[in-house]
Amino acid sequence: MIRLLVYLIGIMEFQFNNINSNYLHNIALMNKDTGKVFYKGMGYKFLELPNFDKRESELVADLDKWFYLLKNLSRLDKIPDFLDKRVFQKIFKIAEMSKMTKEERELYHSDVKAKSDWNAVFVTQRKRL
Repeated sequence: MIRLLVYLIGIMEFQFNNINSNYLHNIALMNKDTGKVFYKGMGYKFLELPNFDKRESELVADLDKWFYLLKNLSRLDKIPDFLDKRVFQKIFKIAEMSKMTKEERELYHSDVKAKSDWNAVFVTQRKRL
């Protein structure tokens, strides 16, 4: 039997409620009649960015680093050394591309295409030799 897991992840730039200062909420659907979890493989994860206040020196787990990146991405000019992992670099590049103008994006894509075309010609020539 295959068990499906379904999660909604909500990243909020506002405080969800004033009940507590948690930044990560792990929510499950509950049957109101029985008080039991409806389905263990379905849930919601809410991240309240304003409540995440860890400093760089306090970031130990990768999850904390993700939260820090999500909260501070718009303020970062370059990727910090402590986030210098391939996955974080990819996210940073995506963010840089999203700030490009239409003209800059077109230039970028034409440059990538030209490099790809040149590489294909090079590979083809090597195969012929």
